[in-house]
Amino acid sequence: MNRYREAMEQCAPPEGLQARLREKVCAQKPKRRKRILLAVLAAALILCMGANAIWDPLFIRRFGPKAAFSKLAGAVFQEVNVTAVCDDVELTVTQALCSDSDFHLIFYYKLPDDIEVGDSPPRVHDTQYYITGDYSWEEYRDLEREKWAEVDWTDLNSQFEYKKSSILHPVETWAGGGGSGQPSYDPETRTIRYYAYRSSLHYYDGQETTLVDLTAQPLTIYVAPPLVEQDGEWVPVTDHPAIVTFQPVYDGPQRRSGEWSNGKIAAKVQMSPFSLYLEAQNMGYEYYEDLLKDVYLVKENGAVSPIGLHGLAGGGTWSELAEGCSTVTTTVHFFGITDIMEYSAVRIGEYEIVLE
Repeated sequence: MNRYREAMEQCAPPEGLQARLREKVCAQKPKRRKRILLAVLAAALILCMGANAIWDPLFIRRFGPKAAFSKLAGAVFQEVNVTAVCDDVELTVTQALCSDSDFHLIFYYKLPDDIEVGDSPPRVHDTQYYITGDYSWEEYRDLEREKWAEVDWTDLNSQFEYKKSSILHPVETWAGGGGSGQPSYDPETRTIRYYAYRSSLHYYDGQETTLVDLTAQPLTIYVAPPLVEQDGEWVPVTDHPAIVTFQPVYDGPQRRSGEWSNGKIAAKVQMSPFSLYLEAQNMGYEYYEDLLKDVYLVKENGAVSPIGLHGLAGGGTWSELAEGCSTVTTTVHFFGITDIMEYSAVRIGEYEIVLE
């Protein structure tokens, strides 16, 4: 059931509204016309979606006002509003945009009441994501608190060593791509707002690496203590991490994959509404930028377009598993929410990888 689409079908604007808005907008100067159009879109978003389905402005800024009206908007959007009270701090996930392999989420971290915050905003410097719902905050704290006394929460290497020994480590995920927006701090509520995204989540079970199906189990978000500046030094706001768990929900087309090989060279692609993962082996690319120049999306109707029109990659990898055997990987993050069923293949140079 797609509640978003049902709500849109029941949202009937007043008769003649479209014509009146068009007349008013067209009468304005170009610069003012653009501002009015954005205001109209925002107003339409509020009127049509209702108070329980308004996207966070960070999502609107990332994907644009039209994203909430797109074909897959109802499938990816999730109102979460789950809070975990972790002793002296609180961690809340408010909203998420999810596919079966990618997520974009917004969470809030409330600082302890007794911590002083200087002129510089607090820093969130370490987050991790685990495919489990097995531990409440209290259970996690009671099992791990002795280890926390040995962790330097200002040092990422110290935190990395702790996470390797954590009870959560066996269900840790790693991403083909991801990042975060600039955190913002509200001094009145003592709360940090944070936007994070991950794509092509993978999981290593001790024997092989597989893609994660986010909808198959809960997702636990781990946040190390943020840092605040005091007397010229950055110090942690508390002496422990925080975790919160929610169940990702997605009601859209499953990610599509394709592979091609002739025994000497090989290519692999994985496509979701948010991203395209690319892997090219022995195809002559030294840098991921070179690979991207040769990538095209092929629609079901035969139309072909360069990947640069659809999204951007934030980086990539080059590796040599054996002499003469090199692999380049990268993840393209789409500008909008993409209907992956409109595409039949991904073309890399002269080779076409069919999407299954």
